[in-house]
Amino acid sequence: MVWIRIPIVFFLMLGTVSAARAEVVLRVFGCRFVEVQIEDARERKTAEHVASILCRVAPDLAKRFGVDLSIKPIELIVTEDMRSFTKRTGMSFFTAGVHFNGRIITPPAGRLRESMNVEDVLKHELVHLLVYRLVGNRCPIWLNEGLAQHYEGRAVSGTGPTSEAELNMVERVWRSKGSSILERRQAYVSSLAITTRLMKLVGEKELLAALPRLADNPNALELEVSGKVLRIWLFTNQQPAQAQAQGQVEIHRGPLPPDELKRDQPKEDTGVSKLPIKELLKKAKKNK
Repeated sequence: MVWIRIPIVFFLMLGTVSAARAEVVLRVFGCRFVEVQIEDARERKTAEHVASILCRVAPDLAKRFGVDLSIKPIELIVTEDMRSFTKRTGMSFFTAGVHFNGRIITPPAGRLRESMNVEDVLKHELVHLLVYRLVGNRCPIWLNEGLAQHYEGRAVSGTGPTSEAELNMVERVWRSKGSSILERRQAYVSSLAITTRLMKLVGEKELLAALPRLADNPNALELEVSGKVLRIWLFTNQQPAQAQAQGQVEIHRGPLPPDELKRDQPKEDTGVSKLPIKELLKKAKKNK
């Protein structure tokens, strides 16, 4: 799901628009795995433009996620007006696109033409669709939105949540219907940051290859990748410098490794006295 700003006057106009014609009237097949549907037959050119973008970006993304598009084509619906868009998705007027029950649904063609980042919006929603085909609705929203923004190409800000409690708070913001716009914006930022950090830690291919296992257990932090669950990768695999910066003390449990044991062994006598200075002075006076 992608959010955009829309002038208030546009929102006020919604009351004058009828949703009686909110039906698919034209289907445009851009390629063998993309079908764009429009509710206004006059917007065929827009549909063809959207289809061409999907035909170009979908194969690479589908390959990364391990989804076979030949089994079922990508369906995208361009709604006739904002009332139809809201009726289909339940989303508000400032949403640029939605993945909904296996389909991508966008606002009216006019809004798409005005948008300067149509391709980014389509990539974002396409990732949601691919995740849906892999595991249905069992992917945590923070990870789903993080992946969508990553492949959309959005810039990362910060490192995201630094504890499981903070990550759970982000997920609650996503799932709460009462979350404010500001809370949602911060949730976008946090989701992208922690997902990007996770991909750097475990590897992009490794993370995407593990996604289908969310179908059995939707708790992403318990997902095992490269021998460790994601909870450990994210929150207990910090470097010593990071631990010091956060005021944490590293506690070693169990026997020390050989290198550590050697470091703690007494060193050979080099002939240099280890007595305190006062003792050395007393010893020197006695020798005189």
